[in-house]
Amino acid sequence: MKPTTLILILLFLSLACSTSQAVLEGTPSPSAVLSSPSPSASSTLRPAKTICAEHLNFRSEPGIQSTIFAVLKQGQQVTLTGQNETTADGATWVQAQSNGQTGWLNLNYLCTP
Repeated sequence: MKPTTLILILLFLSLACSTSQAVLEGTPSPSAVLSSPSPSASSTLRPAKTICAEHLNFRSEPGIQSTIFAVLKQGQQVTLTGQNETTADGATWVQAQSNGQTGWLNLNYLCTP
């Protein structure tokens, strides 16, 4: 097998796995679904990420057991606060702001804009 073929196969498998994980984490359940805010001067100075999953739970604390207070949509941008935490299961959670609310998101489901 050619090395380029092997690289393409590994890339495809990597994308397929991240898509299936996004579906599991991204299951919407709370009452609010937030839309993308318009960019402001203050948010351009902070790191921004885009939601990669179809829906991503915006949580009150890091971890899947914490309260979901909103669901963010795929393609929506969030501003990172710079705080992060790794939970016992090895997941990295980042604190983010969206539409004036601050919460926690699993880093695996965020992309660079």
